[in-house]
Amino acid sequence: MSMKIFGERLKAIIKEKGSSQKELAAKLNKDDQTVSRWVNGETAPDAFDIIKIIEILNIKASELFGEVSKSDKLEPEIFEIIDDPVFRKVIMPAFKNKKDVKNAVLGILECLPSLTPEKRQAILALCK
Repeated sequence: MSMKIFGERLKAIIKEKGSSQKELAAKLNKDDQTVSRWVNGETAPDAFDIIKIIEILNIKASELFGEVSKSDKLEPEIFEIIDDPVFRKVIMPAFKNKKDVKNAVLGILECLPSLTPEKRQAILALCK
């Protein structure tokens, strides 16, 4: 997904939720320009901020990223993990910083395609 499409979706969701870029920035402890760059497709938030955006806006990852096609890098299972309340409330706070979160999410992304369906389900079961 391009940064521009991501930005357009984020902008639409913010509006749909009756919020503003400024309010989202405040809740994320970011400056207004950072969120503006995301919405304008100039940059993209990191994995930690994406998870916080999903939580703050009370949406599912699939709402932000759209439908996942087989050609996309993200596996559908990663959306289930990100959307899982246990992951958000219990596992996420266990990370010390954004780098830990990024490495964990990248590790999940890298290993999921190579796993059997049974092993993927086992990982998802651990998150539930």
